[in-house]
Amino acid sequence: MDYDFGDILDCRDCAIEHFILVLGTNKKNEVMYYQITSRTYKVFKNILDFFNDCIDNKYGRFFKHFSKEKGKLKIHQTGRLCDAFFLDEKTNYSGHLEVDSMVLINSEPEVMDKDALDNLHSNKLVKFRTRLEDNDFEKVTQLVKLSKYISTQNKSEIGRNYNSWKKNNPKK
Repeated sequence: MDYDFGDILDCRDCAIEHFILVLGTNKKNEVMYYQITSRTYKVFKNILDFFNDCIDNKYGRFFKHFSKEKGKLKIHQTGRLCDAFFLDEKTNYSGHLEVDSMVLINSEPEVMDKDALDNLHSNKLVKFRTRLEDNDFEKVTQLVKLSKYISTQNKSEIGRNYNSWKKNNPKK
């Protein structure tokens, strides 16, 4: 399988346990990606302070709405708001993703050997779900370009993948 810039894969049935946003492949034949999360509140420090108070005080109503946090002692901030890429909420991505979903670009992209990912795909543990919408393509590309967390080499590889996809998929 080809892994193109902007592919969204369902990896919830394998060790990754999330949807992922593919950034393409690098020269080592590895697929570069970021995880997609619906826990968008994890970039807002003041909201996390309030949520952690709810956890400390064991407010049942909180857990009714945020059941993913049940059993946790504390929710930790995963990044800064300026490093978050929020997927367009008007596009529900074919119903596969939560309305509020984000990708946190505060580190180098994660990588997985392409052959290993192909093996997971052939065993139906990884499934292609959809692609980024046009407006999100441009936003994620800009965030990658401006990120201080991504090496020049990886930015170059991601840019090559983006340009290759754009060349092969001209706007209609």
